[in-house]
Amino acid sequence: ADELGRLLPRRSPEAIVRLRVALLSINAAVAAAVATDAPDSAVVGAARRMARLLALDLVADGEREG
Repeated sequence: ADELGRLLPRRSPEAIVRLRVALLSINAAVAAAVATDAPDSAVVGAARRMARLLALDLVADGEREG
C-alpha cells in the first residue's frame, strides 16, 4: 500500500486509509466466498471489481479536489 500510496493524486491520511480499504476488499471477497459454491473465477472477478471501484473512486476524489 505504501508504494501505491505514492501514486495517489492527493496523499492524505484519509486517502491512504481508503487505499488500504480497497486492497483489503480483496481479502473480503475471498472470505465472503467461503462455504459457497462460487468458482475461483467468480471470486477473483468480484475481488477485482470491488478493489477497482474503490480505487477509481479514490482517484476521482483527488481529481475533483485538485
